[in-house]
Amino acid sequence: MYDGDALATFHELGLHMQGNQPSLDGFGIWKGKLSVLPTGVKSLFTTPLLSWKGKMEIAAWLTKLGKLDTHQYDQISTREWIEANLQDPMVRNLFYALLRTASYVIAPDLQAAGPVLKQLQNSLQGVLYLDRG
Repeated sequence: MYDGDALATFHELGLHMQGNQPSLDGFGIWKGKLSVLPTGVKSLFTTPLLSWKGKMEIAAWLTKLGKLDTHQYDQISTREWIEANLQDPMVRNLFYALLRTASYVIAPDLQAAGPVLKQLQNSLQGVLYLDRG
């Protein structure tokens, strides 16, 4: 469960979810090779997946994302948002993966970017893996 509206509603109702936060460490396979995903400052600067320019781009977007008004992107697709806003091809690939993971949906041409970006904002605030599902 992501830190967002549903969790806030449960807390307002006096319900407390039991569970644990997962590790943020992640790996990806690119061209048959296992590589560290940029999930924090250290991994951002050590991952071989991104060029220096790509590292700066993803760092800038992850910083901006927390304050981003996602509703302005409610009328365009996730693919349109990614292709219009992200320059580095590997940064685009990483955002596709992040948005797919945060939303549980693999349909960048069909899903509206605003709600998916909002879900990514929520996921970056924290996630709770619930005991007993």
